[in-house]
Amino acid sequence: MLQEGEFEKVGDEMTRRVNVGVFPLEVPPLRDRREDIPELAAHFVRRACQRFHVPAPRFTERELERARQHDWPGNVRELQNVIERAVIVAAGGPLVLDLPQSKAPVSAAPLSQDVIPEAEWRRREVANLRAALEQAKQRISGPGGAGRKEPYYHPSVVSLLLPALTLAQTLTEYHLPPDKLQQAEALYQTRVAIYVIGSLYGIAVIALLLVSGAGGKFRDWAEAYSHRRFLQAGMFAPLLLLSLDLLNVPVSIYSHHLQLTYGLSIQSWASWLGDWLKGECLTILLATLLIGGLYTLLRRYPRRWWLYGWFASIPITVSLVFIQPVFVDPLFNEFAPLAEKQPQLIPELEKVIRRGGLTIGRDRMFEMKASDKVTTYNAYVTGIGASKRVVVWDTTSKDLTIPETMFVFGHEQGHYVLNHIWQGIGLSIAGLLVAFYLADRLMHALITHWGARLRIRNLQDWASFPLFLLLFSLFSLAGQPIASFCSRYMEHQADVYALEMIHGLVPDAAQVAARTEQKLGEKSLSYPYPDPLFVFWTYSHPPTADRLRFAARYRPAK
Repeated sequence: MLQEGEFEKVGDEMTRRVNVGVFPLEVPPLRDRREDIPELAAHFVRRACQRFHVPAPRFTERELERARQHDWPGNVRELQNVIERAVIVAAGGPLVLDLPQSKAPVSAAPLSQDVIPEAEWRRREVANLRAALEQAKQRISGPGGAGRKEPYYHPSVVSLLLPALTLAQTLTEYHLPPDKLQQAEALYQTRVAIYVIGSLYGIAVIALLLVSGAGGKFRDWAEAYSHRRFLQAGMFAPLLLLSLDLLNVPVSIYSHHLQLTYGLSIQSWASWLGDWLKGECLTILLATLLIGGLYTLLRRYPRRWWLYGWFASIPITVSLVFIQPVFVDPLFNEFAPLAEKQPQLIPELEKVIRRGGLTIGRDRMFEMKASDKVTTYNAYVTGIGASKRVVVWDTTSKDLTIPETMFVFGHEQGHYVLNHIWQGIGLSIAGLLVAFYLADRLMHALITHWGARLRIRNLQDWASFPLFLLLFSLFSLAGQPIASFCSRYMEHQADVYALEMIHGLVPDAAQVAARTEQKLGEKSLSYPYPDPLFVFWTYSHPPTADRLRFAARYRPAK
């Protein structure tokens, strides 16, 4: 017997003697290592999500505290079983542990002033680990990774601890887990490439139709079809627009593929195609009417067409904003009164409304069923006058807590109160005035020099429309930084308004806003370190990192 200091090999008659040293190994029960519970719980949550193929649930501080106070007679195995059951039941929502009523907190024996309490030691370790991650820009391994910082942390330890570190920490900066950071960076780089290549490709497609004389061919077919101008418009415009859209379909297909690949969309290709076809029909119908009206002005007022065209664009723009939420949006998504879908939210949202001194009827609060197409969160304000309304996506109202939803609603109420829709309309109309004026000056010169080669007879010729499109596309690209800046400013104003509105209605409004931004950014894979030039040129919202940082440090007005 080995414990007696001797043993025999199987099939061997020789007895061998050994000197066996016995070292007692004590494994403390989980109840004596309560500080390990957050890291273990985060580990078991991640494993359960991978094993059962379910989305990651939200582990609230309340449930984490319940786990700390439980005695865990079954030790780590019991914790694992409880976590797995909770992950299955949560199905991506809040995690609720199936535990008996919590007992009073276990108090630790007082320690000498010469000894650092273990909780303080672990707090310092957490702070050091987070500092290492920040220096490494959330990279765990490889050159410059946090797993190589001093004091040394093994990369696997960093990966295990990071999810738990964010649970009970005060948020001051936007962070992503390493796996999501890698995804966000790849998605960001792809989006930058799509923007650059897509913009150049779109302009190249219009230029191709222009230099190939396609506009002239479509004009000839339309004039051969009828001598009536409105019938010619009914043939020319659909031919040209459908050609452009079909040539741009590859970019649209790849964009949807990208959304599916990164889990931002779950919309089937059949549903996507249905939405594309509905969009095409609406666009072609509306554009045909507008093109016909534009060329009527060109024929009747060859010198002042651009001014009258701009005048006409004002009521058209206002009308489109008015009818979109009533007639257009329901063609693509389902809407229902928020009071029917999320009645528990209404009293809390009405607190935000009263704080703002407003009266937004329940008939103007809607929930949009976005969960059958996307996984991200959103809310928005739309319409004007009688069609004005606040819309909350069902993914938002389902996954965010009530205080977080109040912040999102307060943000949209800010757009409502601060008249950002009217300001957006005013900005668009001002841009159209500049675009119409420049188009008139440039098109006369271009047609004079290149009209014969492009098969364009004069400015009133249907074949001149591809040139209109090319110029307006260039104007839009050049003016995008201005539109982006104005949009970012309005979004920042809405953030400030929301912070003021929920202050006093929810505990620690700044942290509620910060955690909301964290969840929004994490869900949409918002990259924490975008290039400033790309932000300046294209971002309609401030970067998530900037929004979270501002929210965490904001103090309400006295």
